[in-house]
Amino acid sequence: MDVDVNTEQQTSRRNRATEIVEAVKGAATRLERADLVTRLRTTTARLAEPEVTVLVIGEFKQGKSSLVNALVKAPVCPVDDDVATAVATVIGYAEHSEASITCAGPEGSDEDVRHEIKLNDAAAFVVSGHIAGTNQKVHTVEVRIPRRILRAGLRVVDTPGVGGLESAHGKATMGALAMTDAVVFVTDSSQELTASELEFLVIAYERCPNVICAMSKIDVYPRWRKILELNEQHLANAGLEIDIFAVASPLRTKALDLNDPEMHDESGFPALVERVEQKILAEAETIHVTAAMTDVRAVAGQLLDTETTMRDVLADPASREELETKAREAKERAENMKAAASRWQVVLNDGISDLTSNTDHDLKTRTRTLVAEIDVLIDENDPAKIGDELFPMVEERLMADIAENYHLLRRDALELSERVLDVFELDAIADVKVATPDEVLAGRKTLDVEVAEAPSYAQSMLTGMRGSYGGMLMFGMLGSLVGLATFGPISLAVGGLLGRKAAKEERERQLTMRRQQAKMGIKKYLDEVVFGVTKHSRDTLRQVQRDLRDTNLERARELATTATESLKATQVALKTGQAKRKEKIKKLDASIDQLERILKASVEVLS
Repeated sequence: MDVDVNTEQQTSRRNRATEIVEAVKGAATRLERADLVTRLRTTTARLAEPEVTVLVIGEFKQGKSSLVNALVKAPVCPVDDDVATAVATVIGYAEHSEASITCAGPEGSDEDVRHEIKLNDAAAFVVSGHIAGTNQKVHTVEVRIPRRILRAGLRVVDTPGVGGLESAHGKATMGALAMTDAVVFVTDSSQELTASELEFLVIAYERCPNVICAMSKIDVYPRWRKILELNEQHLANAGLEIDIFAVASPLRTKALDLNDPEMHDESGFPALVERVEQKILAEAETIHVTAAMTDVRAVAGQLLDTETTMRDVLADPASREELETKAREAKERAENMKAAASRWQVVLNDGISDLTSNTDHDLKTRTRTLVAEIDVLIDENDPAKIGDELFPMVEERLMADIAENYHLLRRDALELSERVLDVFELDAIADVKVATPDEVLAGRKTLDVEVAEAPSYAQSMLTGMRGSYGGMLMFGMLGSLVGLATFGPISLAVGGLLGRKAAKEERERQLTMRRQQAKMGIKKYLDEVVFGVTKHSRDTLRQVQRDLRDTNLERARELATTATESLKATQVALKTGQAKRKEKIKKLDASIDQLERILKASVEVLS
C-alpha cells in the first residue's frame, strides 16, 4: 500500500534543474567568472533545500494536531482532551529525528535563540509554551523527522488554536497567510462552518495561493455527509473555490499500522495526500525551479555575450570597433547602475520612503478608528459590566488591524520590487521577504485594565443615607430658626430627596471614573503594541531596501564585469595568430553551443 506522497516527479525535475545549474557553473568556472560562480552556489543551495510551508489552521479542538500526526505518520504533536497547543509546531525533514525550540534572545537583542532539545521533550514545550522553571516564552517548536512526504521540502506548521479564530491569536495568524505556500483549514464534522470560519476562509482565499479545507472526525459523527453538503454550499455561496476533504485521522493511523488499504481509503487521506503532492508541492516546486532557471539564463546569457564577442572578432576582425563600442556602452550602463543617483536607486529610495509613510499612516488611522469606536462603546456602557467582552474584543480588533497592515505592506513592497526591476531592466523574479511581527506580538502582555467595581446596592444605600442624614440635619437646623419642628415630615422628605441625589451623583462619579480608567488603560495598551509594531515594520522596510539594493548592485557588478570581459575578448582575439584562429573558433563554437543548449534546457525543464 503506497500511503506516502509520490515525490519522484518533483525530485526528478529538481535534480534536472540542479544539473543545469552545475553545467552553467562549470562554464562560469572555466571562463574565470568567480562572481557568477558565487551566485550559482546560492542557486544550488536553494534548490537543494526548497521549503514549502503549509499552515494547518482551525478553531480550538478541531483535530488539527491529530491531522498533522496522521499526515506525517508520526506522533509529533500532542493530542489529548486536556491539553492544547500553545505554540506553533513546525515539522520538517531530516535524515535523523531531532527537535529544537526558538525563544527570545537576551534583552536588547532582536535575534531569536535556538536550543536543541530531545525529541521526547518537544510535546511539553508545545503545551506549556515556556522553558520549565522560567518565564521565558517559547516562540516555536521545530521537529525534523525522516518521512518521504517531507523530503521534497514540505514544512507543516500546526498552529495554536486556543481562543479560536476570533481571538487575538487568530487575527494575528491572518498576517502570515501571504507568506505561506498553502493553508489547510481544519473544521470538525459536528456542525457546519460558522460565520467566523467562513470569514477566515474568505481572507485566506484572497491572500494564499492554495487553500483547502479538511473536515475532520468523520469517524465520530455519522451525519458528516450532510454537514459536508452544507459546507460545500456555504463555500459556493461565498464564491470560494475551496475543496473539502472529509478525513478521519485515527483511521489513517490504524490503517498504516495494519497495512489495510481499504481502511486507508475510508480515512479519506489518500485524496488529501494527493492534493498535497499534485497541487501544493508541484506548484511550489515550479516556483523554486523557475527562480533557479531565471538565474541560469542570466548567467548563461552573460557568458554567451563574452564568448560570442570573441568569436565574432576572430571570424571578422573588421567588426572589432563595433563590438568594442557595444561593450563600452554596456559597461557604462552597468557602471551608471551602480551609482547612488541611478534611476533604479532613486525609484527604490523614494518608494521605501513612501511605503514607510503609508504604512505608518495606515496603522495610525486604523488605531484612531478603533479608539473612537471604543470610546463610544465605553461611554454607552459600564466598563465594569462589559469588561469581559470589551478587552478581548480590543485585542482581536488590534491584531486584525496589524495583520491587515502587514498584508498591505507586503503587497506594496512586492509592487515596489517589480517597479525597481522594470527600471533596472533585469530578468528576475520579484522576491520580497516581509516577516510578520510574531516576536513583537508574542511578547506583548494581555490587555488587563484595572477598573473599579460598580457599587453594590448596600453601598448605594449607605451613600444615600449619608446624604439623607446631612440633608435632614441641615433642614432641621434651618427649621428651628423659624420655629418649625426639627425633624418634621418636611425635613424627612427633603432628606430623602437629598439622599437620592447624593447616591445618584456618587454613582455617576464612580461610573465616570471607571470609564476613564478603561479608556486610559486601553490607550496605554494600544500605544505600547503599536509602538513595537511600528518599529518592526520600519526595520522590515529598511531590510527590504537593503536586500533590493544589494541584489541589484551585485547584478550591476556582474554586467560591468561581463562588459569588461567582452572588451578583453576583443583584444585577445586580435592578438591571436592566423594559425590558431581556426582552433580557437572551434573551441568557442563548442562553448557557445554548450551555453545555447543550457539556455534551451532551462526552458524545457519548466515545460
